[in-house]
Amino acid sequence: MMEPIHTTKIIAKSEIDGCPLGFIFRGSGEDREKEEKYFPGMEAPLNHPHWFSGTYFYIIEDEEGKALENIAKHEATIVTKDFHLADYRVEASVRQFIFGSLPNCDDEYCLVARNGVIFRMQDLRRYYQFCLEGYDRVVLYMRWDYNRAVLAEERFPVDPSRYHHLAAEVKGNCIRCWCDDRLIFDVNDNTYSQGVAGIRTNSICRFRDICVSTWDEGYSVYLSNVESSQKKLAELRESIPKAVIWKDFDLSKLGTGRVHFFKQKVENDDSDAVLLMGSVKNKNGLSLFNLNAELLWEAQNPFDPQGSGVGEFKFADVDGDGIKEIVCLWGEGMSIQRSTDGGLVAKAPFPKPGPYSRGDVANINHIYPGDLEGTGYYQSIVIKDDSPAGGWTFWVYDTSLNLKWTRTLTLPAMGHNINLHDVDNDGREEILAGYHCYNGDGEKLWTVERCQYWDAIQGARHPDSVIAGEFIPGGEKRAAYAGGGEGFVLVDATNGKLLRKERVGHAQGVIVGKFDKDMPGHQILIGTRHQNYGILCYFSGDGEPIGRYQPDYISQGGPTVNWTGDGTEYVLLTTSKRAYGLWDRHGNYVMDFKELPLYPDASSAGVNFVSHPTDITGDPRDEFAIIYQGRLFIFTPDKQWERDKIYAPIRNERVIYPAISFERWVEKVLRKSDNLPAPCSKGE
Repeated sequence: MMEPIHTTKIIAKSEIDGCPLGFIFRGSGEDREKEEKYFPGMEAPLNHPHWFSGTYFYIIEDEEGKALENIAKHEATIVTKDFHLADYRVEASVRQFIFGSLPNCDDEYCLVARNGVIFRMQDLRRYYQFCLEGYDRVVLYMRWDYNRAVLAEERFPVDPSRYHHLAAEVKGNCIRCWCDDRLIFDVNDNTYSQGVAGIRTNSICRFRDICVSTWDEGYSVYLSNVESSQKKLAELRESIPKAVIWKDFDLSKLGTGRVHFFKQKVENDDSDAVLLMGSVKNKNGLSLFNLNAELLWEAQNPFDPQGSGVGEFKFADVDGDGIKEIVCLWGEGMSIQRSTDGGLVAKAPFPKPGPYSRGDVANINHIYPGDLEGTGYYQSIVIKDDSPAGGWTFWVYDTSLNLKWTRTLTLPAMGHNINLHDVDNDGREEILAGYHCYNGDGEKLWTVERCQYWDAIQGARHPDSVIAGEFIPGGEKRAAYAGGGEGFVLVDATNGKLLRKERVGHAQGVIVGKFDKDMPGHQILIGTRHQNYGILCYFSGDGEPIGRYQPDYISQGGPTVNWTGDGTEYVLLTTSKRAYGLWDRHGNYVMDFKELPLYPDASSAGVNFVSHPTDITGDPRDEFAIIYQGRLFIFTPDKQWERDKIYAPIRNERVIYPAISFERWVEKVLRKSDNLPAPCSKGE
């Protein structure tokens, strides 16, 4: 019998025998200390630390000693942290108590138990799995989303009264698997070349002796991968502008609350940006400052000076005078206010809830100025109801905030974000309310082809977000959806015909930008959530997959950043210290915010990003702002732009999220002030 390679280095090993009985991997501070001590170098990435931090893992004691038990028919995994690992051995003893499982957000059709080891995990839906399955099978899978290719299988009577020892060894494209010390699979597959390893379960079972180890040659491969990756990343980071502090503000003098930089004029505005704060001297209202931190005006909550703070604000010219108004949501209702002096244009309470609302008051989280009449400015205001299951009713108002009309949808419901776009080129914007499209008169134009019959309903059936536009130059208008359990959905925005659907996990976020200057048109970024947090999937404007990575197990994407001005935008992630900064579509961590001169060291770095990236200094490149120790810092590229043309994407301040950047190039523009410090390192 062929023997496994002798391992010489432990990558990660559980210390279950010393772990106290009770919960583990529950997300609390005390539990994290236990995890680090008894599961060193491992984490439970299926569990979001804020939204659903607790696993169903317990430390129990049975006749074999202490064990890790998954007490429910629930997906869970524990894996190592370093994706540079390539050649290694992963093993665990597994006791499977039952033979079934339940559908979930990761696998809508799951009914059978699969408990065992995983390896070369690229993300939470791409890995190899060697597992006990059901009551009479042991299987080696290559998983890619909903596709599970059987690389090898054997009928095997699973004994629920005992532990079965599973071990998988991977070297190059050779995969060998042992069950109870018997070599049962020896196959070749090159789908995944490296990635993390550990255990994965979806049913009631126990684990002991979890271990990931490697041999001398395997460790050398690992070190080579690390060195190559670090060299490539260093070269990439050196090729882009450094971030330097352009200005900073003392927030004790400005206030607290939501922050946004914007320019007040619609077009040809060479004036300075202004800073809007969602507070008035730390009370509820709005304050506007110039870039010298001088107060321009302040306005209190128009419903009640002692009432709620502003929940959301958008910027749009609602009367055609070329000056943007501020369209606001408050806890008590909505308002339109002048950006020049904060004066009230109109206000109105929220409407009575729609027929499918469970509350006495409509739950309104977003507000959308729109050009439903084709005037060239945004004379219509759209709001929608919302709930964890989506929304059913939306309302359209004029700029005096008088109700014009309302509609309630049939299945499927709207998600958490709708959008407006002129999909038929008639000069009037249409409303994309989930999978339904309405014109400015309230007439339904289309519903996405056969969406009523889609059956992925875990985590709700609605599409969470939608963006429409001309993604390919000269092509038809298209609508890109983050379709919940249905994944990425691309349709013809003129008629609702389905063009593409990719089930990449529970798709929650959608961003459109110029993520690759060498590709035609725009690219689409889909971010996943609910049992697959953090997978970022990139698609061409035609819907073809072009890239995918998982920078952390939290994010669902972020705003686009035009940092270099050369035609490639990055995505900004602020969900964790691990991912804090700018990323390109290839998964390169092009700027690590923990390395900014703002922070004394990486441990002091927060993840406090406060404003959507936008041009503040005067050239079309974006700045970003961060709050640290009571101050607001604006970061800008360290050098002026030198080429004749500069990338100046068209953004949508009246939607903001889901974010879109349409391609545009302009003649070189220099920022107004270039008295910048040299890029500095920590401690300077």
